[in-house]
Amino acid sequence: MSAPHLLEVRSFQDLLLYAKYLFTDSRYFPTLALLVVIGDAVLTQLIIRFVPYTEIDWETYMYQLELYMKGERDYALISGPTGPLVYPAGHVFIHRALYFLTGSGTNLKIAQQIFGALYVASLLLTCAIYGMAGGIPNWILLLLPFSKRLHSIYVLRLFNDCWAVVGAQAAVLAFAGGWDTVAVLLYR
Repeated sequence: MSAPHLLEVRSFQDLLLYAKYLFTDSRYFPTLALLVVIGDAVLTQLIIRFVPYTEIDWETYMYQLELYMKGERDYALISGPTGPLVYPAGHVFIHRALYFLTGSGTNLKIAQQIFGALYVASLLLTCAIYGMAGGIPNWILLLLPFSKRLHSIYVLRLFNDCWAVVGAQAAVLAFAGGWDTVAVLLYR
């Protein structure tokens, strides 16, 4: 029997057959990946709405940015409530943009939405890497939304590491696609 199209599902048996193909047939990998990404985007919004934000370093990042924007360039003199600035210039430039986008770092909901979008980008990149690699069972994608830790790092704690992760994932995808120059630029 050939794989049914979702619009051709007319009975519960057709639905079960479609689900079987969706979870096991590599031709359905992009469809399942899209469904997982959409579902996880909704889950991420629910987490932002109903799970309390936990302050770890966001206030420190914003305080350090204020010192930087006042002209301080000596890393030894740029410090905040949880310690000194120990991250490279990329961190400073990214968080400078976030500083402005979030009203000097005070609008956490906007920050969480930005990090939520970054999380979804990371999920899309993961799916693309898996798809390009091939040989990965479709059903593995169903495990991706279950990472409580990733949701926490991205949208509940706003860690700076997320930006490096997405850059590294984009570089891996570029390398896998044969775009070596782009990959090297992304990985730097």
